[in-house]
Amino acid sequence: MIVRHTMVRIDGKKVIRERAGEYHSLFILDDGSAYACGLNTSGQLGIGNTTNQRTPAKVILPTGRKAIEIGAGYNHSLFTLDDGSAYTCGSNSYGQLGIGNTTDQSTPQKVTLPTGRKAVAADGGDQHSLFALDDGSAYACGSNAWGQLGVESYDNQLTPVKVTLPIGRKAIEIGAGYTHSLFILDDDNAYACGHNGPGQLGIGNTTHQRTPAKVILPTGRKAIEIGAGRAHSLFILDDGSAYASGVNRFGQLGIGNTTDQSTPQKVTLPTGRKVIAVDAGDQHSLFILDDGSAYTCGSNNSGQLGTGNMTDQPTPLKVTLPIDRKAIGASGGGLHSLFLLGDDSAYASGLNNSGQLGTGNTTLQLTPVAVAEIRD
Repeated sequence: MIVRHTMVRIDGKKVIRERAGEYHSLFILDDGSAYACGLNTSGQLGIGNTTNQRTPAKVILPTGRKAIEIGAGYNHSLFTLDDGSAYTCGSNSYGQLGIGNTTDQSTPQKVTLPTGRKAVAADGGDQHSLFALDDGSAYACGSNAWGQLGVESYDNQLTPVKVTLPIGRKAIEIGAGYTHSLFILDDDNAYACGHNGPGQLGIGNTTHQRTPAKVILPTGRKAIEIGAGRAHSLFILDDGSAYASGVNRFGQLGIGNTTDQSTPQKVTLPTGRKVIAVDAGDQHSLFILDDGSAYTCGSNNSGQLGTGNMTDQPTPLKVTLPIDRKAIGASGGGLHSLFLLGDDSAYASGLNNSGQLGTGNTTLQLTPVAVAEIRD
């Protein structure tokens, strides 16, 4: 998911948004500043250099502007600002930054969006980006080898082009996977386009789609949130249930087996609980329940599930959070996870070779540990 309304604190500073990229992490504070840590070889941290960061460093945004939303791709980052502009940084080999060229950027650059329109959200895939605008339109740029831009062609795009949504429909949420894209429209249905080899589009087959196709969800149910992983997709419905489709080699669908699914299947979660937030990592999934617990499933070779071991899980298991703490948000990266807790703290688990956990070191963590202090 890319639109969150959580608020936490990292050693005295409140964080209102968080997002995990492949090997980097992003945070927005309540003063509108943005911070980043982890891998920075392409400038994805937006701090003006390409030096990895083990603790969160301040992103260089335009003077006087505040960040209101963030999105993280494989090696690029996206920021939606309070004036409705969008800025991006990092890898740009396919034009995923949307600035009209293919030059990597270590400082966020302004995205070329339609005149008079404001960006309200953005998200990044492997090498493509999605933008939701204030008129309900969606725009996309970058790699389009599988039709992930949703524009009826396979041509890469250096500046954002309008996604071909069903006539008369507006996008209310967007999500970018590795090579596929998800949308929730104002008819309360979910749509998907792009690569569909293992069925991640959830349309009942494995045919790639150049324009968004309607996801097959249970009759009468509404989609309220989405999460896109490398090759799997997650959906929260209006009854508080969660469904998943796509590749399931490591159990990332959370349905108790490792069989790929081309139609969304119900995730196995504790009886009586409702899902309030969801996100998909590379090959793992995260669920926040209405009792404040966090559950994860899928690949766990680096401890990204936060369950205290490195055993893959085909059914969601409860994350080992600090005693008496409740989770209010989570985000999945390549091999790491971020958790936001109700006591205004942020925790992270998994691979930390580039400092993506923001703990001040590069030590792998099997259970969530506190993110280091954010300083100006």
